[in-house]
Amino acid sequence: MKMFFQLQKIDEKTGIVSGRAVEEVLDHAGEIFDYAKSKPHFEAWSQNISKATDGKSVGNVRAMHGKVAAGKLTDIVFNDAEKAIDVTAKIVDPVEKAKLLDGVYTGFSIGGSYVTKWEDPVHKGVMRYEAEPSEISI
Repeated sequence: MKMFFQLQKIDEKTGIVSGRAVEEVLDHAGEIFDYAKSKPHFEAWSQNISKATDGKSVGNVRAMHGKVAAGKLTDIVFNDAEKAIDVTAKIVDPVEKAKLLDGVYTGFSIGGSYVTKWEDPVHKGVMRYEAEPSEISI
């Protein structure tokens, strides 16, 4: 399971980048993220990372869903009104930060697994899914 959303703000000096991680819309794969069912998984994931890092991180950030730890989430916001999750990340890996500043990376993507999938009752032939995250990627 992977979704992509455009980056909204980048601070060139600090490597801090903000944007939408995921929202309940029809994606390029023809699927819809179910915000209400997925939100508890994202909250638990973030809380576990915060606990493990003594509050230094609220989520892990990878480079292109690979093995490179590019940085960490410094903030995660659950936007119930828009059925979306917005994040702020600090990219600490110098190579990945350079790629970010050069426009190689243009958005966030969630990585993880499907908990359940079912046909969306409104959009025939479109699958809706409950997500369990394992990372946010740039």
